[in-house]
Amino acid sequence: MGRVKVNLDSARLGPEVSDKAKRYGPDDPACDIHTLVAHLASERQDGDLYRGQTRHYPALIPSQWRAGIVQETAADPLVRIDSAKLADAQAARRDQLRIWLLHWLINRLGIGVGNLVGQQYGLSSECIDATENIQIAAFFATRSYPEYTLGPAEGVGVIYRFRNMFGGLQPSTLSLRSLADWFERGQHDEGFFDWFVEMKRLESVFDRDRWPDWGRARDEPALVKTLPLAISWREVGFALENAVAEGSYFNAPDARHILDVEWRLARVARQDGGFVLPRTAWLALLPLSYRVTLEPREEHSIMLSASNGDGSTDTIPRIDPSLAIKRHLLGIENILPDPGCDAFFFCHTGARITGLYRRELWPEPSEDPLYEVLWIKSFTRLMGAYGDEMPPIDDPRQGILDRGYRVAGERVTRDARDLDDLARGQLEDAGEAIAAARDPSEMDQLILAGALSSLGREDEALEALEHALSAPDASHASVLSLARLVWTTDPERAAEMVALAAEMAPEDSMVLWARSDLYKDQGAYSEAADLLDRVLDTFDRKLTPEYKLVIGRAELAERLGQAERLEEMLQRFQALGFDRDELEAHIFKTEGAPSAIRPFRR
Repeated sequence: MGRVKVNLDSARLGPEVSDKAKRYGPDDPACDIHTLVAHLASERQDGDLYRGQTRHYPALIPSQWRAGIVQETAADPLVRIDSAKLADAQAARRDQLRIWLLHWLINRLGIGVGNLVGQQYGLSSECIDATENIQIAAFFATRSYPEYTLGPAEGVGVIYRFRNMFGGLQPSTLSLRSLADWFERGQHDEGFFDWFVEMKRLESVFDRDRWPDWGRARDEPALVKTLPLAISWREVGFALENAVAEGSYFNAPDARHILDVEWRLARVARQDGGFVLPRTAWLALLPLSYRVTLEPREEHSIMLSASNGDGSTDTIPRIDPSLAIKRHLLGIENILPDPGCDAFFFCHTGARITGLYRRELWPEPSEDPLYEVLWIKSFTRLMGAYGDEMPPIDDPRQGILDRGYRVAGERVTRDARDLDDLARGQLEDAGEAIAAARDPSEMDQLILAGALSSLGREDEALEALEHALSAPDASHASVLSLARLVWTTDPERAAEMVALAAEMAPEDSMVLWARSDLYKDQGAYSEAADLLDRVLDTFDRKLTPEYKLVIGRAELAERLGQAERLEEMLQRFQALGFDRDELEAHIFKTEGAPSAIRPFRR
């Protein structure tokens, strides 16, 4: 086979740029965000992904590469990367700690899923964030980081739509292993390589033994690209579910611990996440001689195929021996010219998407089990790196993780966000949603009431609940919220409200919990414990902080003399990442122990 000549000026990363003339281009933006959202919804197809930005930039590439951009190429189809400049930018201790945590994640989920998940928590990866939800994309297109309360009042914003990206190139089957393999494959003009790795990774690639006359490669490096990918979190979730069901984990001893978390509660799931992985272009070493085949390796049954746009696919040939070695990074693909990427523009008018709550998009560590795992791991690493001078885990300058959003004027905390700041954030979001709605929803009123109550503004909270209860279809949630609000000031009314909620939804876990608390207040501890046991078996972690149930059941176990059940609750409390000693001190009324626990993660 003849040698491959590389002309970087003409090297094509993907399909040729298509004619993208369409409605709401840069010269004809939509009059506002709501008009654009309606238009995108009318054209929506299954599999579409979206990304919103307050302004358009000449290149769309992952955050990992931005520090190394050669500015003269920033708008080119191939954005050149200065490797030395990139390495210097990543040399700071914070970046090294983030890279360490990303690798820890990759070792447990594979390089594919590890990269996809890490991006969502501030661990810069090779991917660009996207979402399947047009409303969420519009939220980001109209609000500015880090508070996401206000956005530009003028100028032009953009929502990108990704449809059939990269010619439909995707794994034929989805699993942790196939996604990991995808991130380590390479594509050459003549076919693809099963392995495309750096020299330091050769020990894990057994195909090196099949290179003829090992150690000898072509004198002239060739252009080889990594494989691109556009995928939704729903699809990744299937791979995770199958891994758990089949027990097909990676080799790390604690891999099952992270795979078993409730992924539906994770930040990436709540944002209906998606990911776009551009190609990276490398000068690479190829075997001195090789052949092109349409047969898979015996060890790998997966071949690559690409869509023709008419429903048919073509199989991409495989190069054998199927190993190329990365030598020098050239650049990263700017995905804007890809025919599958369309940019839709709109005029900033001050209008914003409301009804999306920041706490729902970026739940706290106690509400997002994956965030909690990463939080505890980061705490250990930061303590080792900084000792007593350890910064907050999500500190914007020195921390490892990204908190997601900030509330104006929020306190700096070593642990998760201060409860008053959480309530202020909910108050801002609910107030905005209610002000913008002709007919505010019951849920908006409930969140408003909860936030006001947390901030000690009980009269205003009661007024908000009365509004929620005035709706013709008011639910048991509003009734229970009113009961909780008047629990200490008007216990008779609270009991009436709990009884009404029990008629409306007798098996609801929140109703059972309220009934348990009533029994407890009446001294009927056995009945209270039975109901709370039912709650612990059925509650929704998305709605109820588990640690509060555990504390309540531990208190009842102590009163009833249930030593084994008490020990179970203490262990469960510790497994959630909290301090067992603090709970014991509270239950046994140790001198100096607080009367109520507001636990902080260890």
